[in-house]
Amino acid sequence: MRGYERCGVKKVVAKNGKSSSTCSRTGLVTPCEGGADGGTTVADQGAVRYHYFEPDTAVPADALRYMHFAVVLGREPTWRCAFMIDLTDVAVLRVPPCNALPTDALFAAIDGSVKRWLSDVVSVTRYNESWSRPFRRFLNRTEPTQESRVLSCSTIGGARTMLMPMLLEAVQRMRAHRRRLESGCCGGQQSALSAAALDMLVWNELALDARVISGFPVGPVNLPPWGSLGSAACQAGNSHRTPATADGVQTFAECKHWWLNATRGSFWMGHKIPAMWLYDYLRWFPSLCRR
Repeated sequence: MRGYERCGVKKVVAKNGKSSSTCSRTGLVTPCEGGADGGTTVADQGAVRYHYFEPDTAVPADALRYMHFAVVLGREPTWRCAFMIDLTDVAVLRVPPCNALPTDALFAAIDGSVKRWLSDVVSVTRYNESWSRPFRRFLNRTEPTQESRVLSCSTIGGARTMLMPMLLEAVQRMRAHRRRLESGCCGGQQSALSAAALDMLVWNELALDARVISGFPVGPVNLPPWGSLGSAACQAGNSHRTPATADGVQTFAECKHWWLNATRGSFWMGHKIPAMWLYDYLRWFPSLCRR
């Protein structure tokens, strides 16, 4: 495995205080060169810098990436804010400059209706053997309030003063969980060690003790994942600005189009958004795709 996978399956968008945007493009990526030097060997591809880490198949990539992020961000002295995002399915739309971000808040995307899945993951990973009581209550809550929504690891960021301590704490919890399993205290630990989504569990538990600014429908971080706006939310948000059809009933497709147009520029990222939504944003804001 070389190219993207050899250099890491995710990326960090770090900012020095200036407003900027990026646009993902397909193409051949030169494999990173160098040895297992903990990410100090880099390969520049335009505005993207790839850090080399020796592959580690013992740790699932979703958790391993944060260990790498902590190394890279920890040794860079100049960044003021950063967002850790998925490489292939997150569109960076209109991220504000660092000086516009509150320094005491964590920024994270909101995921879809995945709480039942996350409740299953907590057993598969055996995280329920060491989780906190507040996190257990969080997973048991079913009402759709802001405090009960699942955050997505597709987009996590913030100012350095907030993000770096939380990143280090997340890595510490992941490693502590793995050490407990590796001790062999309870048997059957191998399947739990290789299970995915430990990162989702750790970050959602950490967020319970933090001020969090999230995405749709309660914040600006991300558009609705998969374009799942919901007919009720769509109609409620556009009844005063969207023309009705001849029989007085507006189609859901029309409603979603008008909602996206009315909220243009309000969201910073898009996770798993429909291709047409990204096309509309590129049409509205051509500078998103810098060459």
